[in-house]
Amino acid sequence: MQLRLLVPLALGLACGAGAAAAQSYTLATLSPQDTSADDLIGSACDVSGTTAIVGGYGHDDGGTPGTGAAWIFDRVAGGDWSESVELQPADGLLSTRFGWAVAIDGDVAMVGAYRDDTLFNDAGSVYVYTRQGSGTWLQTGKLAASDATAGAEFGHAVSIDGNFAVVGAPGAKSGFETSGAGYVFERQPDDSWLEIAKLASDDNLGNDELGFDASISGSRVVLGAHLQDDNGNSSGAAYVYERQNDGTWLETAKLLASDGVASDYFGYSVAVSGDNIVCGAWLDDDFGSGTGSAYVFELQAGNTWLEVAKLLPGINQSNGHFGQSVAIDGDYALIGAIHQIVNFKLDAGAAYGFRRDGGGGWPLVQSYFYDDIKSDQNFGHCVALDDGVAVIGSSDNDEFAFNGGLAQVFYTYEGSSDPAPVVQGAGTPGCNGPQVIGLALPAQIDTAGFGFTCTNAPASSTGFLLVGNVADITGSDILGLGVTLHVNVLLSTPTLLLDFASDASGNGLAPVPLPNSPSLVGAVLHAQAVWAWSSCVLPPLNLSSSNLVSFTISAP
Repeated sequence: MQLRLLVPLALGLACGAGAAAAQSYTLATLSPQDTSADDLIGSACDVSGTTAIVGGYGHDDGGTPGTGAAWIFDRVAGGDWSESVELQPADGLLSTRFGWAVAIDGDVAMVGAYRDDTLFNDAGSVYVYTRQGSGTWLQTGKLAASDATAGAEFGHAVSIDGNFAVVGAPGAKSGFETSGAGYVFERQPDDSWLEIAKLASDDNLGNDELGFDASISGSRVVLGAHLQDDNGNSSGAAYVYERQNDGTWLETAKLLASDGVASDYFGYSVAVSGDNIVCGAWLDDDFGSGTGSAYVFELQAGNTWLEVAKLLPGINQSNGHFGQSVAIDGDYALIGAIHQIVNFKLDAGAAYGFRRDGGGGWPLVQSYFYDDIKSDQNFGHCVALDDGVAVIGSSDNDEFAFNGGLAQVFYTYEGSSDPAPVVQGAGTPGCNGPQVIGLALPAQIDTAGFGFTCTNAPASSTGFLLVGNVADITGSDILGLGVTLHVNVLLSTPTLLLDFASDASGNGLAPVPLPNSPSLVGAVLHAQAVWAWSSCVLPPLNLSSSNLVSFTISAP
């Protein structure tokens, strides 16, 4: 069936489709051009807008394993992601585990090298890179602790938010104890970074490894101390610090799991976003050894923190290590389970998304897996979030080299400020039952791969796609075709009719590239599929129609 435009479409769309709530979209695979064996790319990652950074601390460009590297990827025209630069330290030091930790915010990136021996053995450092007006990245600084000591492992964790950054040093000394610390740096007018505070715990207990992980959001810092012993040996804790009006930083809270016990490693991973904190406890064994868990805390009146949820994967597995990595952005949390069994593949790994609902709960809404699931991929080694864009590392992935690793970029409306597509209406079922239409990729301008999907279509057939700007949720047979239409083709200005092809399994795909036209942002459109059948009788014209997907075009 070949059908053409009823009314010219002024939006410049070319062909399209929809997604049910809680669908995530795979946007890209991030793999450096020089990936080699044992690079462990995807062991660290971060994302800011349309720019991602991925660390591979095993990379050996200098010929020495463990030298490390980090790579920056940017979203390019058409919506793909491309490698922009490989970051390496200007001083050429070897075996520093450069890339163990990475962070990016806007035009600033930081890379941790916790085994840097420049000052003392394993004292550690962090390298600072700044994007220039030309788009190139230059190393513009190197950070070290003002009180550096051997074994401090400064750079084991790093996080940036605006003009402030925090660096974790789990082996740092506070007083006479090797309890760990965090260091806060502030960006100066000349773009240098000045250490302004050293964060230690008020209880200052030895061997807690405070700063094993670190996160900053606005004037708040969270440091993980997974070996802290309040709930038993290595039960773990997290510490919250706030910037005061006079510029000093004070510890304001100590977070413990309400059901914490020995060897949970609570605080192994931490993340903060505004008034929400998530802490991973990757060895929590409530449902088997090493099942793992994560805890969400919310700020209450009086500046106190309340544990509001304990997060678990959809399937609890021994040694799945859920909570190995955590990220949070607003009301959406992402948790990595690095050793989860997926489709009977050991240590394939997974990540799980949780969203705060209207009742204050944090239900599981999404599961993320690598496209080609295999054993020992360690998918979920790192996770990062920014306004619906998620980056998930697969550090032992063999796709491009043995244990070379990679990361994948996903998009989810669940974690975005953009309006989510809405699937509604019933349509008219076909011979294979009801047909569900959805979006193939997020409805964002400059997305060459945008389009529409449809299930239960006739096999190897061509139907048509209706797109308009006026919906009829109840539906009617407005054209006398014997099917319910939810796009009001008479009132829409304009209405588009395009071919909608299906494969041998009855899965439809209608590509509709979205141009890079800012004038489209904010447009609300509605789409529906109509199919012709020969495998059964559907009076009067053997036609069926899908339900309706309504979506808003946004900017990436």
